[in-house]
Amino acid sequence: MAGLIFDSKRKSDVADLLKLLDDDSCDVTPLKLWPSGTHELALPVCPDKSMTHRALIFASMASGRSVITSPLGSDDCLATKKAFCQLGVSIKDVTSIDGALIWVVESGGVESWKSPVGDIDVGNSGTAARLLAGLFSGVPGLNIRLTGDQSMRQRPMGRVIEPLRDMGATIESSAGGNDGSRLPLTITGRRLYPRTHNLSTPSAQVKSALLLAGLGSAGQTQVELPAGTRDHTEKMLWHFGANIFRRTYLGREKVQVTGPWRPSPINCVIPSDPSSVAFFAALAALHPGLKVVARRVLTNPTRRGFFDVLSAMGVQVEWSKDPETSESLGEETATLTVQRDPDTDLVPVRLNAEQTRLMIDEIPILSVVCGLVAGTSKLEGLSELRVKESDRLLETQNLLTKAGIPCDVRGESLEIHGGRRIVGGGLRAFSFSSQDHRLVMSAVVLATKAGQPSRIHGLKWTSTSFPLFLPIFQNINS
Repeated sequence: MAGLIFDSKRKSDVADLLKLLDDDSCDVTPLKLWPSGTHELALPVCPDKSMTHRALIFASMASGRSVITSPLGSDDCLATKKAFCQLGVSIKDVTSIDGALIWVVESGGVESWKSPVGDIDVGNSGTAARLLAGLFSGVPGLNIRLTGDQSMRQRPMGRVIEPLRDMGATIESSAGGNDGSRLPLTITGRRLYPRTHNLSTPSAQVKSALLLAGLGSAGQTQVELPAGTRDHTEKMLWHFGANIFRRTYLGREKVQVTGPWRPSPINCVIPSDPSSVAFFAALAALHPGLKVVARRVLTNPTRRGFFDVLSAMGVQVEWSKDPETSESLGEETATLTVQRDPDTDLVPVRLNAEQTRLMIDEIPILSVVCGLVAGTSKLEGLSELRVKESDRLLETQNLLTKAGIPCDVRGESLEIHGGRRIVGGGLRAFSFSSQDHRLVMSAVVLATKAGQPSRIHGLKWTSTSFPLFLPIFQNINS
């Protein structure tokens, strides 16, 4: 396989990769098959963003020392880390004997937290904004102003603020967003009341925020919403011994937690993020002869939808279950192998809202795969893409259109007419009007199928969720 080159004059050492990010653009050359056969790409552990956020939250809530091994050191997770440091929690970086990053968390527990002097800035992290808003609202005496970057200050916060206020939370918000409220938020912590919440929008972030708020109240907090949202918070609560009840019935899920409750110190290893592995799985799907192997990947059913769809399209996807789950915060993991038989033609897909809900973060990269498969694919139920780091539905359409792949947005659906060659041989100087990491990485993968080199802008945003993305691509050798 010919090499994927980010400016051929650069070397793949750390200093050059950092300079590459400063330049904020790269040249991507098309990948071509080795005539001799399969090329294997063994991915390092790509720590999960959702799990890292939550592990930091529970470790900071506990009184004592917690150890988090292989956390994700991305901008989003570092924002959560900094937030707790501002409250007085000590979080130190340590390197293990085998070179893994470890965060050692020393906390006096929730009752020891102090109101920060300045704002808590979550950067571009919607997870941090919503989960911390729920948690901080239920800590009496805590006074916090929560803000974020320009993109985050445009994202909807009313969906989490209103149910928190129903629990007695004191939150002042800025006007705006598509639901009337946005950052900055001024939060005055107080003792909250348990409530039953019926949500119409399927949001794991809102669900988690309400459960975290309920941990500080006396009684049962219940959240009901459409089934299929990520359930990492519930699994961790169960793993750590909280009094939690879960049930799914007739397309609705109900989660109930009884407070007050505080976790004990934790010792955990963060598994690999399926949403990060997805970009390299897509690369294998588009390039027969490339075999991608990823270890310690979460197998949570709410996170593997993208890989199930690849399998349905004709890609060979294999999971080899890991026997140990206790260190992975109650989650099962596996070694994942993805490859495509050179003699197999992929088929288009039609996915309903219930299916796309299980892969909402992977929709941009799935759209890239669909765009290069002959036939029409249709992805429904994509309204949540409108309120991500960007209007991802519009930006995904822009990316495919720029490459000459016909596609149409109809309401909450994206229809892709795939199988054509990329216009002009390459994406040329492609950039985004937003700061969306997943769109940038999707553009890089798409550029590997172009007939000529492409220049992709916006590389620095990959550090939001996947700092290893560029180094891994840089080291696909020719």
